[in-house]
Amino acid sequence: MKSRVATIVSVLAVVAWCVFIFVMSAQPADESTELSMGVVWHIIGFIVPGYDQMSPADQLYWQQALDHPVRKTAHFLEYAVLGVLMLNAVVRVMGNQGDGEDAGQEGAGQPAVNQPEASQMAVDKAEAGQSAVSQAGASQAQTSQENACPEDATREAADQGGAHHLPAIFSKPTFIAWIFATAVAAFDEVHQVFVPGRAGMVSDIFLDAAGALVGVLLATLVGRLISRKSIHRAR
Repeated sequence: MKSRVATIVSVLAVVAWCVFIFVMSAQPADESTELSMGVVWHIIGFIVPGYDQMSPADQLYWQQALDHPVRKTAHFLEYAVLGVLMLNAVVRVMGNQGDGEDAGQEGAGQPAVNQPEASQMAVDKAEAGQSAVSQAGASQAQTSQENACPEDATREAADQGGAHHLPAIFSKPTFIAWIFATAVAAFDEVHQVFVPGRAGMVSDIFLDAAGALVGVLLATLVGRLISRKSIHRAR
């Protein structure tokens, strides 16, 4: 139950962030410029030495010079965050699907009960076979436990404790998360074509895709480091 709630929350987080991106992109060019210039006003004193002592013409020059980098950095960071959220959602959704398939297979493997047509001879043979298999399995399990490495056993126990595992750096979940985030970037650029004073740019799609890739890879690396620390603490 908790796992499904966490999955729903992670998906809603992706939806909410996408809405935020589209709302920002829906701003007309004048409003968007005013917002980015407001950010420039807050950081320009730290970036440009002696800005306060410059002439109005020089100050305007630096404001315009920094406006474009601020916009592109905002694009990059927006989609880096989307990459993190998207990977979390993809991992949880795929984990829940795997749990559902396992439960279905277990249910399908249960033997039917109350079969009056089954003969007593078949039952006796089945019990004898199960007894032999159980003895062989117990012997094999005991041998495996004796030969098992304590480190492997600890690592397996730690792995079983987590409901969802972050994938390898280059794996199906990371690829899916990146593709979805890139698709959002492409849709956003098409959306900007219909916003007054703005235009969709292919270069921005590449920039956003790069930001999403950095977010996905960074989230994977950090998650794997945290997982390794948890394994070491469990020893």
